[in-house]
Amino acid sequence: MDKKRIHEFSLYWLGKYKKPETQDYELEEGFASECFSLGFEMDCGKAFESVYGSAAFHNADDVKKISSSVQDVQILGNAIFSKWRYFTHWAHSAPDREWFIIALSRLAELTK
Repeated sequence: MDKKRIHEFSLYWLGKYKKPETQDYELEEGFASECFSLGFEMDCGKAFESVYGSAAFHNADDVKKISSSVQDVQILGNAIFSKWRYFTHWAHSAPDREWFIIALSRLAELTK
């Protein structure tokens, strides 16, 4: 696993999710292709559930607490991609920016 590439990925997408003027972020093909190139996998939400559980699904405070305890870069990366896929392909809605800001910040921190 190339931690430098994952760190750069995290910072790049963190920047996109933080920008309120970004409207097309939920449709970014680049996000999906970069996730695949880094080895993150879509697993029908299993990674997300294994990290956060359904109780924390829409609660930013819970996500913050739980994400700070996650040590495994691969699991966290898979959870981020699973969440993105859930929103864009199954829920057909925009991802929760706050969730991605928290999760990508943690991933960047883990891969310094």
